[in-house]
Amino acid sequence: MGNITENTEEKKQQENDEKSKVEEGLTKAKTSRKRNKLIAVIAILLIIAGVCIFSYPIVMKTISNYKQDKMQEEIKAVILENMQQQAEKDAEQQEAELTQAAENQDSTADTATPSPTPQALDEIQIVEDDTSSDTEDSANLSDRLLGQELLGLIEIDSMNLFYAVIEGTEKDNLSAGIGHMTGTAAIGEVGNCALAGHRGGTYGKYFRHIDELSLGDEILLTDIAGNEYSYTVYDMFIVEPEEMWVIDPVDDVSRTLTLITCENSGTQRLIVRAKILE
Repeated sequence: MGNITENTEEKKQQENDEKSKVEEGLTKAKTSRKRNKLIAVIAILLIIAGVCIFSYPIVMKTISNYKQDKMQEEIKAVILENMQQQAEKDAEQQEAELTQAAENQDSTADTATPSPTPQALDEIQIVEDDTSSDTEDSANLSDRLLGQELLGLIEIDSMNLFYAVIEGTEKDNLSAGIGHMTGTAAIGEVGNCALAGHRGGTYGKYFRHIDELSLGDEILLTDIAGNEYSYTVYDMFIVEPEEMWVIDPVDDVSRTLTLITCENSGTQRLIVRAKILE
């Protein structure tokens, strides 16, 4: 009888031990599954965080480019509208001059008016503005163009640059756009068309990044009549402010474009040369 009882208790103990091992195994498996899930969640969160960190600059650049493109479209619309107004004004003025000439054709002979002398490079204040911005302010561009003689526009795709070309290089001219040096060739004409611009300003970047141009880059100029002229960059160099030879015609047949801006905090001038390929 005693042996039977002992065998029964031993059997129950074995069953309990086996049951405990099974429960312990299930507990470990459950704990392992929870741990694996936690690790997987942490890994996914780390991957998401990494993707966010990696993509943030790309997303911000995309947004910035979109805003700049939209601003450029607004600027272009403002300039083209003003060019249309200037063209109409020029047509009216030309008609008035023809009428006046017809009325005065029996008067004394006309006296030739000498061409204005180009402004010296050292007189052009094309320094960089301390409050310069990378974004053109299209909201007040029309106001800044009021009273200016608008000649056309300049566009450089490689610099994402689009500005009005204004006659003159005085302070108020250069705050409104890129200034044409009076006395140099007109847009698209034979000779040397010299344009000066700030190296950054309150209302935009202007020629700030002009040193990033490469040989062969295109500079597109459009005159007030809507004629387009494609110039190709072929040289870049630095001169002293008094070196006026840079605005002289290169030869008797070339249609040259010379872009002028400041260099080395305004102590020198950076020159970009381009020409229309015949």
